[in-house]
Amino acid sequence: MFRLEMQPGSVLPAHSHEGVAEVLEVVERDFVNEGKQYRPGTSLQVKTGKLHGAHGTEKGCKDSCVAGQFAQSGYSKRAG
Repeated sequence: MFRLEMQPGSVLPAHSHEGVAEVLEVVERDFVNEGKQYRPGTSLQVKTGKLHGAHGTEKGCKDSCVAGQFAQSGYSKRAG
């Protein structure tokens, strides 16, 4: 697991993770993925190798991220 911290207005370009899936949970402030805003307590999962992003934030964010061999069934979102 790692922690992603972004400053207000930051943007990460679209990308993929070959060989691993990703699960991200928003811990503080806001996180934007592909134009959809996620608030604290919400999460998203991305299938191995799937192009996703761009990621951004309006107010800055702290997210917990896990990358590994899971979530192989596809992309899903859980709203909190």
